[in-house]
Amino acid sequence: MAGNNRRFCLALDLKDDPALIDAYQAHHRNVWPEVLKSIHEAGIVEMDIYRVENRLFMIMETEPGFSFEKKAQDDLSALDPHQASSSRHEQTPSGGDT
Repeated sequence: MAGNNRRFCLALDLKDDPALIDAYQAHHRNVWPEVLKSIHEAGIVEMDIYRVENRLFMIMETEPGFSFEKKAQDDLSALDPHQASSSRHEQTPSGGDT
């Protein structure tokens, strides 16, 4: 991790349905250029997503000034590609939304 960058680790459970998981993965194979641009403009330096069964882990390296709140606010006016896949998500056992 470079300099003062920050690292965030997030977990998300997909509904335990193989067809929905396949659809989720297919949806995320070809990320739209606009989404990649938005990610980089928000200060996200690197993002990796790993899957174990129906649980996803996202590891993000961000610039020091990155803010989830600002990123969410910036995304309000843009098409959210995750909106179409949100029906495949469920809360993790800890009860967190992310």
